[in-house]
Amino acid sequence: MTDQQPRVCIIGAGISGIASGKFLREKQIAYDCFEASPSLGGNWVFKNPNGMSSAYRSLHIDTSKKKLEFPDFPMPPEYPTFCHHSHIRQYFEDLTDHFDLRDAIHFGSPVRKAKRLENGTWRITLDDEEREGMVVRIDEAYQRIMDSEPAAAPPAPPAPRPVAKPVEETQAPPANAPNPTTEPGAFLQYQRLTQGFTLHQIAAETKIGVPILEQIEKEDFEALPAEAFVRGHVHQFARELRLPDSFEFTKLYVAKMRGDESEADE
Repeated sequence: MTDQQPRVCIIGAGISGIASGKFLREKQIAYDCFEASPSLGGNWVFKNPNGMSSAYRSLHIDTSKKKLEFPDFPMPPEYPTFCHHSHIRQYFEDLTDHFDLRDAIHFGSPVRKAKRLENGTWRITLDDEEREGMVVRIDEAYQRIMDSEPAAAPPAPPAPRPVAKPVEETQAPPANAPNPTTEPGAFLQYQRLTQGFTLHQIAAETKIGVPILEQIEKEDFEALPAEAFVRGHVHQFARELRLPDSFEFTKLYVAKMRGDESEADE
């Protein structure tokens, strides 16, 4: 990232937000994307928890997938020409992970207000009080760029953001690691506790809500969202714990969620 470019705010992680983030990342422009839902996909998410999707159960695209896919990340050949909304949703998940865009998306952070300031920058107000501090930092970054003058002494750099260190939880990990094939949720919990991380620390890094992380560890499949969402969440969780093969582990978890071994054997 360069110091000569302002930080950008993207509101929403639907197709427009994902495309904008991909473009900014390619141009090495720093940005944050605020998404009201716990998952990305916007209007293509059937029964989106944010209540703003108009997708219906039988929804399909009305144009060829070749007209919608990104040139540098084509849709899988097995997808039908006119895809179901679940295919589009999964494509967004895969695209986001392929181009490493997920780290800039702050899930569960609806934007309440966007106010243009006198200096031309924007102040973003969230409905998530825990993240208001991040919005202040973004606003200050804009301010330093817009108000700096060549003849003036550069402002003092902001204090570095403290790095959250693993803290000991009252719950100790079991003596032996659970089998990741038969107990993938318990295996994730074992890895997390062994490394000394709390669920809140994992949530802060992955942007996944603590309740969903708890449901993943407990394998509460009835409470978890649709499979496409769970796949992305589990992958992020596994990556954060530095599991050797987060993709393979995600397959194991989804196989357990489905109640079969087909996913794990792929």
